[in-house]
Amino acid sequence: MGLLPKKKKKISAAKMKRIKTVFGADVKFDEKGHPIEQGIGSPGNQPMSHWLALEKTARIDVKYNPTDENKKALEEAQSLRIKAAEEYAATEMEGDEDDDDEEEEFA
Repeated sequence: MGLLPKKKKKISAAKMKRIKTVFGADVKFDEKGHPIEQGIGSPGNQPMSHWLALEKTARIDVKYNPTDENKKALEEAQSLRIKAAEEYAATEMEGDEDDDDEEEEFA
């Protein structure tokens, strides 16, 4: 019986209205029927300021409580920030490819 598709949960109109207010009109649901966060700040789409804040917090923790655990947390925060910066730069470069070939003349 495991091959049959799972039945989707029915959501009342009032609850759906609340969900759309919070998650947007284009809300998507996971396999368990829970709304999925989308947009800036959602998991996997954090802005650079998020990673910088995590690193800053870790630096403060190391400054005032230099334990091995806090030092490891700082190293992890730094590597996550670097990875996010590289991914951000890669996506920015993709959009700029067409701009280099075009030249405009001004009168």
